[in-house]
Amino acid sequence: MNATRDHTAVCTALAHSYGPGVLLGLGIFLVYLPALQAGFVWTEFTWVINNPTLVDLNGLVRIWTEPGATVQYYPLMFTSLWLDYHLFGTEPFGFHLVNVVLHVCNVVVLWRLLRKLRLPGAWLAAAIWGIHPVNAETVVWLMERSNLLTVFFCLSTLHAWLRYDPGLVDGTPTPRNVFWYVVSLLCFVCALLCKTHAVVLPAVILVLSWWRYGSLDRSTVNRAIPMFFLSASFAAITIWVEKGLIGEEGVVWSLNYAERVLIAGRAFWFYLAKLVLPYKLTLIYPTWQADLAVWWQYLYPLMTIVLFAAVWINRSAIGRAPVAALLYFGIALSPVVGFVAIYFMRYSIYVTDHWQYIPSIGPITLAVSACVKLLSGKFLVKGVPAPSLLIIVLLLFAPMTWNQARIYENEDVLWRDVIDKNPSAWLAHNNLGVYLAAQGRSEEALAHWHSALAIVPNRVEMRVNIGETLLSHGKFKDALQYFMQAFALNPNHQRIRTKIGIALSAIGKTGDAIEYYQEQLERDADDPVALNNLAWIRATHRDAKYRDARAAVQLAEQARASFGEEYIVLDTLAAAYAEAGEYDKAVDVAQLALEVSRKTGNSRFENEAKDHLRLYLDGRPVRE
Repeated sequence: MNATRDHTAVCTALAHSYGPGVLLGLGIFLVYLPALQAGFVWTEFTWVINNPTLVDLNGLVRIWTEPGATVQYYPLMFTSLWLDYHLFGTEPFGFHLVNVVLHVCNVVVLWRLLRKLRLPGAWLAAAIWGIHPVNAETVVWLMERSNLLTVFFCLSTLHAWLRYDPGLVDGTPTPRNVFWYVVSLLCFVCALLCKTHAVVLPAVILVLSWWRYGSLDRSTVNRAIPMFFLSASFAAITIWVEKGLIGEEGVVWSLNYAERVLIAGRAFWFYLAKLVLPYKLTLIYPTWQADLAVWWQYLYPLMTIVLFAAVWINRSAIGRAPVAALLYFGIALSPVVGFVAIYFMRYSIYVTDHWQYIPSIGPITLAVSACVKLLSGKFLVKGVPAPSLLIIVLLLFAPMTWNQARIYENEDVLWRDVIDKNPSAWLAHNNLGVYLAAQGRSEEALAHWHSALAIVPNRVEMRVNIGETLLSHGKFKDALQYFMQAFALNPNHQRIRTKIGIALSAIGKTGDAIEYYQEQLERDADDPVALNNLAWIRATHRDAKYRDARAAVQLAEQARASFGEEYIVLDTLAAAYAEAGEYDKAVDVAQLALEVSRKTGNSRFENEAKDHLRLYLDGRPVRE
């Protein structure tokens, strides 16, 4: 009998301890089921499909030792993608499954943290944060694996810090355990290695200490100093990578400090509003124009100052919790409201949902705890506690989040959703055009690129895309016109000279084409297209003044080293050897080109390879 009672007691205790967490995790997972059907979109092709650092161990080494090898220096995050790549290949299901599981873990860990801090409504606060539609972007968009991992390690840091300083639980100072301090430092380093947004955590710890103790003692500040040092170091690395290796681009880099204050104040209220009313959530919101001459724009930073001043002045009446929650929200937002120019802002985007994945914890926790505390002991009807009203919020948010997750099914669905909610999103028009062009829907693609140009006439991307599409349809003069416009706007645009060279060569302006190819190779000696095309001209042109056998061989061999065993490169190399009179080499390479063409199943290449091989066997070069 006693054994049975003991067993029952153990089961009851386990259910009480872990049951709410299991229910919480299961609920969040079910809401995000559509995420498991999402494909790869936008930057995910760069981060996953076309990321050479994910392929092998050498890439893993580069992730850690070579800043600039990846888009951002987030080595722990990219290591997680490296593992996914080797587990799931290029199937998106596995990547999205990991993202959803990470979010579930974050929600459960947050609940445990809030419960440890003895906050009213801890489970409901974690549930609402986990199911809130603004967080769907972070969970479903693989690019935000960094957000998910950073929050996990930040929450782990706080858990360890609470063990180091148990007095934060009840406000009573107690002896501190150095072991857990070391653990908290290690977790914090892991958070920084996932995303630099974690730099705010030392300030958050100080806010947490002030909230519990009512003041900050010297030992707490001193213990936080190593964290601040780590934050400064990682912030410096990120700034160096983004400005030095990626390059400055976008409106935000040209804003002065006063304009950034206007943007920051507006962003603060924008994010609060989206938490209260998550309406028309989209990946790209309309771009704001910071104008010092417009009086109402000053209201946003002014209202922010008034809000902080009001809660601070009335802290004795309302308690320190509202002050701490607002301080947390402001501190957590500070890196992403425009004071510092970051990578995503290169597209003139000042606000986006994934930037408040971390900050939103504060206002949501404050609102839920306040509601539970105010409604505690009250009933809607007999036997139905008033705090259960918050369940309605969960029921309202669940379908909204479900629908947000479905938006990432593919690029067609994603960009049309953005355009529907924000017609001025030139980037969405451009990216949808790229997707449509890849599907062979050129006319639709051109229409979206022209729509994008109507919104931002000075952007280069659309002109290059239009030029490439026109080029592929044989409209060489029209293509050249768009390439030249792009060149005038940005002479440093990637391989624009190569594209101009292709168009010039196609309309018979060989001399001009050669000049542009040579200029490109002076800038990028390993540009495979410029190498191959210039080698082809030097080897095969009907006008002898453009031919140069020695240069052709050198260029073609370099193209092969850069491009690999591609048919076009091998065909060019064979032609170069033939022009140099080395027909044995020409025949060998031409036979290899023929094999490659057969493997690709391209009948045009195969017939061309046969024609060229016959010429070399007869001791004749190619002439065009």
